[in-house]
Amino acid sequence: MKKVNLLVMLMAFAFGTIAQESNVPQKATLVQTADNMVIVPSITDQIASGTFIPSQDINKEVNPKQMGANKPVPGKGLPYGNDPLWEKQALVTKVKGKEPIFTFEAASSNTTPTDPTGAVGPNHYVNAWNSSFRIWDKEGNPLTAPAALGTILQGNMGDPIVFYDQFADRFVITEFYSNGFGMAVCQGPDPVNDGWYLYTFNLSSFPDYPKFSLWSDGYYITANKDSGSAGSSEVVFAVDRDKMLTGDPSAQMVGFPLTGITTSGFYSPLSFNANGNTPPPAGNSPIVYMQDDSWSGVSTDHLKIWSIDMDWATPGNSIISSPQIIDTEPFDGLFDGGSFSNLPQPSGQDIDALQATIMFMAQYRRFSGYNSAIFNFVVDLDGNDDYAGIRWYELRQDNDGDPWEIYQEGTYSQPDGHSAFSGNMCMDGSGNIALAYSVVSSTQYVSLRYTGRNAGDPLGTMTFEEETIADGTQSNPSFRYGDYSQMTIDPVDDATFWSIGEYFTGGSRKNHVGVFQLAAPVLTAGFFGEPTTVCSGQSVTFTDASLAEPTSWDWSFPGGTPDSYSGQTPPAIIYGNAGVFDVSLTVGNGSETDTEEKTSYITVKDIFAEFSGTPTSVVVGNTVTFTDESGCDPTSWDWSFPGGSPDSFTGQNPPSIQYDNEGSFDVTLTVVNALGTDTKTYEDYINVFTCSYCATSYS
Repeated sequence: MKKVNLLVMLMAFAFGTIAQESNVPQKATLVQTADNMVIVPSITDQIASGTFIPSQDINKEVNPKQMGANKPVPGKGLPYGNDPLWEKQALVTKVKGKEPIFTFEAASSNTTPTDPTGAVGPNHYVNAWNSSFRIWDKEGNPLTAPAALGTILQGNMGDPIVFYDQFADRFVITEFYSNGFGMAVCQGPDPVNDGWYLYTFNLSSFPDYPKFSLWSDGYYITANKDSGSAGSSEVVFAVDRDKMLTGDPSAQMVGFPLTGITTSGFYSPLSFNANGNTPPPAGNSPIVYMQDDSWSGVSTDHLKIWSIDMDWATPGNSIISSPQIIDTEPFDGLFDGGSFSNLPQPSGQDIDALQATIMFMAQYRRFSGYNSAIFNFVVDLDGNDDYAGIRWYELRQDNDGDPWEIYQEGTYSQPDGHSAFSGNMCMDGSGNIALAYSVVSSTQYVSLRYTGRNAGDPLGTMTFEEETIADGTQSNPSFRYGDYSQMTIDPVDDATFWSIGEYFTGGSRKNHVGVFQLAAPVLTAGFFGEPTTVCSGQSVTFTDASLAEPTSWDWSFPGGTPDSYSGQTPPAIIYGNAGVFDVSLTVGNGSETDTEEKTSYITVKDIFAEFSGTPTSVVVGNTVTFTDESGCDPTSWDWSFPGGSPDSFTGQNPPSIQYDNEGSFDVTLTVVNALGTDTKTYEDYINVFTCSYCATSYS
């Protein structure tokens, strides 16, 4: 039982006040070009040439976990005793679980820990571990032998991450270096037969525990780096995704501190990872971390969320916001005073609960009318430091850029009284949530399990009965365990989950993959057009994005030529007259159909005004660059910049506009040609703020 100490509380308040003073937006503090980019031959070519490097399994501990955990304050922190959300989960009525479609062993290693990671694509599954990787087909059959990370990366340092960029149909494999990290971006959709662009980014210090995520305007990286100065040192990074997909050696990396963060030891925030077929708009890429009131400097349990607004035209103008603070139900994320030996197993030493860590990945998805994000971390269920559960969240925002709010939060406890920890989560296209995790206790060897919930189930609960991916048969010989696990979703049906985690059997550490669904794939019509605003006489390209493998497609294009088409890939549709037009697609699979209709989807004009500004958030005294993106051959341009200097301009390319006062300001552009005129206004488009802490130089 924890006791409240008045002096401790006053100290915590003082620390918290100091932290809040630095909660201001921050400009990028690091801008640098990739140190190296080389083209690496495909696995197939390396095998043919004899340069393929087989897996080199070494019996050693990779990157010994020596950094101190967040410093606890004795007698500080809620809850006292049981987790307040535990009972809600324990009382929920369960429904029968869905057994795995199949499972398979993906790695066997003597490395401590294995750091299991893997991602599924349309035709492949790629997994990696310390310090190797392997490529499989979608039925769990190996397409390559186990390969050393050095086959495509710079060496075999470890802490690999694999992710699939569904918006570009590419796999990415990463690892850390002594003072930096490497990223291998596949040159095409086939990780066996396509080559790789290998990028190296150097840093001033070791980026421990790096985690990589996908956003529309970059790949984002967090790391357990510079813990004592995370609020002022570069600990979050963005790299130029667009350039890296084309092998451009000028791709840059931009670094930021996490202003207002409280941490004094091992810590792991995460950037949101975009799921689904619809990418998020550029900008406002979120970073999340938990703040535990058992730590020095934290007065109440809460989440902090920062957002990064990248400006790749002028990377030094990129901004990380001050953190949004979201109060939560109390949680106790502290085990054994912050040590790394926590959870009992049938024999041997206690193993690491992976505390102070947002578990990989924090998944983001867009739905009609809202955006959703889910993530989890380990908590102490009863205050006794040896019984773990999983605190999980779904956050939502109504519109892009809005504040995030807790839609639901829950604490999952394993039904047989074992500890549940090392969670990994994912959401399917229908909003159903899967949670996979490890279990362990004094009577249970480490094993891999999963549960889930349907979108309409009681909030804050996992309602599916527990299912098994793999059962362990021996204890972990070390306190080090897993470090992370990972779940991704099949981009073909947006319904099949692929989870990988670590367990122990046959005398070694194993990585096992479980493939399962919570609900059958739903036939869903979907499409997008590019562009959606055109000039009369121009064409639009339409792309099918339907789910669950339809066998027939019927398109309707009122106002277009042709005005209908049967087949998956229609020709370019020409729109000859000004107007606003609907588009619809009906798909079938022989037994059912589904239709998506987008009303007023295509706008055809004789002239249209459009523009962009970078950046849209600036410090007082800085400038914004505006770019004309109007169509249909304007002959004149009139700009209005209230609050800016100059406040107006006539011509296509205005000078840089300086903003000297705080506030939010509109921007308007009017264009004219022989056929007409059009005006575009973005309200509150430019946000200007005062920032006494912001950096003005970059290294």
